[in-house]
Amino acid sequence: IDSPEVERELYNALLTYGAFRNLDVRMIGRSAAYVRVQTARAAMAFVDEAAAISADSTKAGTKHTLTPKKLAGLISTTTELEEDDIVGIAQEILNDFAQSFAYKLDWIGFTADGTADATDGGFTGLFYGGTNKVAATGNTTVETLDYADVLACIVGVDPAILQRGEGKWFIHPTMLARLLTLVDGNGRPLFNTAIEAPSYGSIGTILGFPVVPVGAAPTTNSANGLVAVFTEGANQAIRIRRDFTFDRSEHWAFDTDEITYRATGR
Repeated sequence: IDSPEVERELYNALLTYGAFRNLDVRMIGRSAAYVRVQTARAAMAFVDEAAAISADSTKAGTKHTLTPKKLAGLISTTTELEEDDIVGIAQEILNDFAQSFAYKLDWIGFTADGTADATDGGFTGLFYGGTNKVAATGNTTVETLDYADVLACIVGVDPAILQRGEGKWFIHPTMLARLLTLVDGNGRPLFNTAIEAPSYGSIGTILGFPVVPVGAAPTTNSANGLVAVFTEGANQAIRIRRDFTFDRSEHWAFDTDEITYRATGR
């Protein structure tokens, strides 16, 4: 259809990100150096009247050292493009960088495998930091999984997650679509929509636990592929020292008369 004006909006065929908000995300100052993990409480015992109370040494914990890394992006546009712009190119670039920043936080929170490179930054996501549950022999794709395979993911976690009721499923949208065919022994679907089983912030439930779609999650549908993670968000800590910032410069590409946009965060 011909139009006298350029369309002001573009159809976005890209995934959106931000599932990291379901994890333990906090802003930290420069003095923060590690995350503490409590692994055992101080114990109490019955004692006789006027008897000495024994010192307890069971309280224990571990700590994970924080190593801030910089995320950065740089892109240039021509001065002419900005001068003739009627579709908001600066806003589009800002939105792109904001989504790219969110994507990287999703990636390191869920899918990074610990490699110290520009992709993973040495971080390890939930899909590679947990304990794998291997499907039964012959169940090599999502469509061939059965009720016992899915249940094993739930019963295999620390019971504290089940007791607190904070367990969630994290899965890529296409992997979830493949899982919709799975049923239990009575023919009931393992996945229930939010209408069938309302759950705040979730699109539905699997065996009673909320499902969070993660665009940065793995999508390999074959033997040894990673399908989904069942855990609570507090099990994955993300610390942000400096939030997403967006800057514009006319000087970086001065010799080519370009406008440069930069986004950074730590």
